[in-house]
Parts: sequence; C-alpha cells; structure tokens
Amino acid sequence: MTLGQEATQLEQLLGLKSPPIAITFRTEAPAGVTRIKEIAPSGCTYWKLAAEGNIFYTEASDHFGCLIGAYTHSVSLPPAQDKELEGMIETMVGLNYLNMVEVPSIPRREEPLASPSTLRWCRNFSTRCRRRARQCKADDVAL
Repeated sequence: MTLGQEATQLEQLLGLKSPPIAITFRTEAPAGVTRIKEIAPSGCTYWKLAAEGNIFYTEASDHFGCLIGAYTHSVSLPPAQDKELEGMIETMVGLNYLNMVEVPSIPRREEPLASPSTLRWCRNFSTRCRRRARQCKADDVAL
C-alpha cells in the first residue's frame, strides 16, 4: 500500500473531512522548515494552517495567546499569562463548564514545551510531509 493510499484509508476509516496532519515535538528547529510567520491567537489556528498545506514550526512563545493550548502542551507561561490562565479556569468552573476536580485530569504533555523546543506541523503526511515525519517517533504523530 502506498503512503497516499494509507492517507486515503485513514480519511475514510476515521471519517475525516480533511487530510491528516502530522506534528512532532522537537528540541531544535527542523532544518529546512521556517518558523510560523505570525503568532496565532489560538493553538487551533496552527492546526488549520497545517490542514491548508502549510509546513512550519512553532516555539513555546508562539502559544502564549492560547492559554488552554499552552496548558495542554505544558508550555511554561510568563507570570501575567499564568495568572490569566488561573482566572480562565476559575471562570470556566464558575460557569459550570468545568469542575475544579476535573482540572488535574485535563490531558497535558508530561515533558514541558519550552524554548527552544519546537512543534513541526505539516499537512497530509502521505506526501512530502511523510518523508520528513518518518524521522518522528510514532507517538509524536497526531491526526
């Protein structure tokens, strides 16, 4: 089975509306890949950009604008953003969106994502990205 066929099979089996993307957590900037040009207001924006076919990497500081995403990626936040995250969680609890006892069970990377750590994003790992993504460990690749 070719890589393209694998991607198509994944799309069909999982009912994906767009091709899968791959990310990897690295300790250095990947050779030949440029850093994201503009810091996005949310981590989800990076997923969208990758799904559109963009290949880039981000650094921990690129995730300061998305406090929940920074939390789940285990980004060390500056004091002002850390306090803002606490306030956001309190607000979510106050709105009954979240219960305080649930906070410790929110999925979070064990290893901190701190500069110079990078995330590399790419669309459709069955094409040109797959060649690069092969260097990643299997548990570093997300769909």
